[in-house]
Amino acid sequence: MSWLGKQIEELNTPYYREKLAWGVPSGYILTIGLAVLALLFGHVGLLENVWSMVLILAPIKLFTNTLMWWSLRKDRFVLSVAVLNQTADVGLITGMIYFTGGPTSPVISVYYVVLALIAMLTNVGATILTGALMLVAYSTMLVLIHSGVLKFYPTFLQTVYEEGEFTWFFVVIDILKVGFLLAIMVVASSAILKKVQEQQEALQLKNRELEEANQLKSQFVANITHELRTPIHGVLGLTEMLDDEIYGSVNQRQKKALDGIKTSAEGLLHMVDDLLSLERVNSGHLSMRISVVPLQKLIEELMAFGLGIRGKRDISIEAHCPPSLVLMATDKSLLHHILTNLLANALKFTPDGGRVVIRVEREGTFAKISVSDTGIGIPEEKIHTIWEPFRQIDGTASRSYGGAGLGLAVVARLAKLLKADVSVASKVGVGTTFCVTLDGCTVSD
Repeated sequence: MSWLGKQIEELNTPYYREKLAWGVPSGYILTIGLAVLALLFGHVGLLENVWSMVLILAPIKLFTNTLMWWSLRKDRFVLSVAVLNQTADVGLITGMIYFTGGPTSPVISVYYVVLALIAMLTNVGATILTGALMLVAYSTMLVLIHSGVLKFYPTFLQTVYEEGEFTWFFVVIDILKVGFLLAIMVVASSAILKKVQEQQEALQLKNRELEEANQLKSQFVANITHELRTPIHGVLGLTEMLDDEIYGSVNQRQKKALDGIKTSAEGLLHMVDDLLSLERVNSGHLSMRISVVPLQKLIEELMAFGLGIRGKRDISIEAHCPPSLVLMATDKSLLHHILTNLLANALKFTPDGGRVVIRVEREGTFAKISVSDTGIGIPEEKIHTIWEPFRQIDGTASRSYGGAGLGLAVVARLAKLLKADVSVASKVGVGTTFCVTLDGCTVSD
């Protein structure tokens, strides 16, 4: 569908239907006002063919306006009737322009008033189409007058100026004409702006309610994660004690079961930590503690973590760090959390027989820490979604890989807090590389 088609189809949404409803009273005001002025000017002999305007143009517009009201109320044929009603608007105004002087008519300014109202009530596409329809209708009228198909009616003000009869009567008439145009604009725009103000106040109230609900949710998540950490640590501690045979000897089958319990508990603890970190970052309660961090030692800790969660799976983990001791002025806890999430992610999506590589490189004062894997890879069209909370490449219940979709969302937010840059390069079936780049690197031999 083209851009213009999408713009028109957009008017079918509930948001624009409510705004279209405000065009109904303004249509009645415009039609009745123009009819009253035509009768007034006709009564004093200033206009010809008054009844053509009052008995033909005005009833057609009143009919389409009423049809618009019915369509909105019944929620039927709204878009089609809106187009018909707008065409009637243009026809009414163009007819009034024709009978009041054509190119010299003072009613031409009604075009601009109506177009401004349409811009307020609809969208860019509808405004452009209406403006184009006005131009076509006006141009057609001028061509027909010039070719003699339509009679030219000079405006009464033009006649007055040429005959030198600029009396107080005509001053009053002209003031009434301008006042009418201004009144239409003021009344219609005031009603629309009042409605907009009411909607803004309702939106502000809703925003306050959402903020309060978000605060309650954050507090709940913080409380529940703290409550979950205690029993998980208890499970891990008890597992370690059983594995150390404090309560008696353990055979190989039992040790394998304990390893499974430990791996599951550690995975659950990692997810709880991610959820807690995400809420702390979102609520602004996560502060940084800058210190000098030896990256080589950090990588050693990262390797130990990776070997622990890898377990007995057939995945090789390698680390490459400069021989010189690279020091980093950063928050060790946050950087460690970022890297463990990236490593856990790499191990989760790398099949047995695969390879995960951690690499540290220095470029001036910048340190680049990359985590590469030979896993399943990420489709190019889904890379932009991986940083969103609870989003996974495969979000179905039958997916092959577990997790809550928090790890990379936490990485993105913690990296922003550290003013670090995180990039990703991936190819489906080949693997993925995440790279964290930080400033503040020094070297100590």
